[in-house]
Amino acid sequence: MIIIALVRFILEVTALLALGYWGVQAGIEVWLKILLGISVPLLTAIVWGVFISPKAPKRLHEGPRLFLEIALFALAAAAMYGSGFEYFSVIFMLMAMVISILIRVLKLTGL
Repeated sequence: MIIIALVRFILEVTALLALGYWGVQAGIEVWLKILLGISVPLLTAIVWGVFISPKAPKRLHEGPRLFLEIALFALAAAAMYGSGFEYFSVIFMLMAMVISILIRVLKLTGL
């Protein structure tokens, strides 16, 4: 079970890094690169912390939480794809879906 938790953590951090990298790449001006590079992963982390994390103050029920989780991972995969990491984005998304489903199948509610 610790392996699943570790992989999940790595996926979460990778998602934030991918979104930050995309934000920097998407900006035209320096100020916009900085704004997007910080705000996009920060907003994603806030949504994750409020609705998905185990100790979230407004944790969603299982179905909506899985949907939001996969949507955020898909957003990160799209950011990777848009940044030129096409193959990595596919591997990332497949791993995210497998881990998310494994957590539900094994009933690891603390993740």
